[in-house]
Amino acid sequence: MTAEEFCVDFWLKADSIRDYCRIFNRPSEPGSWSTNCYQIRFNDAQQLQAISDGSVSLTADGTVETGKWYHVIYEVSKAPTGDTCVYYGTFQLSDESSILYHHSIGFDTPVMQATAPLRIGKSAGGDYPPYFCGYFDDVKIYNYPAVGLQVSTEPDVDLPLRYELSQNYPNPFNPITQIQFTIPENQKVTLIIYDILGRKVRTMVNDNMTSGKYLKTWNGTNDLGVNVASGVYFYRLKTDNYVKVRKMILIR
Repeated sequence: MTAEEFCVDFWLKADSIRDYCRIFNRPSEPGSWSTNCYQIRFNDAQQLQAISDGSVSLTADGTVETGKWYHVIYEVSKAPTGDTCVYYGTFQLSDESSILYHHSIGFDTPVMQATAPLRIGKSAGGDYPPYFCGYFDDVKIYNYPAVGLQVSTEPDVDLPLRYELSQNYPNPFNPITQIQFTIPENQKVTLIIYDILGRKVRTMVNDNMTSGKYLKTWNGTNDLGVNVASGVYFYRLKTDNYVKVRKMILIR
């Protein structure tokens, strides 16, 4: 699978972190670890990096902790007509409750179109670079910008802000899913989950909130902390000026 636009999307939990460990890479040729269409790796400061050789290098601020799940998305997409660059590379790192890093780089030269097979957890033979020690989940790789990450050339700044309720991810899900929403001004916000009969299941948000982007995690329980059954559920975001409902599916 080779394309000038693509998306690499997965969850990981590291048991240990090894310097310059390539977690995912699509190399230019068998045996290569240094030239890639894309690589997701640790650097020597326990930071995650997304790299396309000759085009993109993005390093997530802060260190990754062992024993915790992180959601990693690296996406390359064509810039809108009239922009000062041809492509954008966007890297987003989240934990189970919030977005930790979101940044984009504009560039003009297409990323390397590698032909060697995808590698997961080890970039080449021999002792170096080292193997990844840990777990992966919900791995998705696309030859188009499937997630549609918002382009932001200022770290952790997502402008312009607008009302938005994103589709939960993952969907269908078990046991947890994340709901992301954006509000452009300070106001009262409610985010409530309902069952297919319209009965309230769980109040996720009921508070005055400042403008910004938020990420909430639902673990499939009701307001009493009891697991709910498999099925279709709806979540509704409501403010003074905006109401949006989306559907999600829980599979036990």
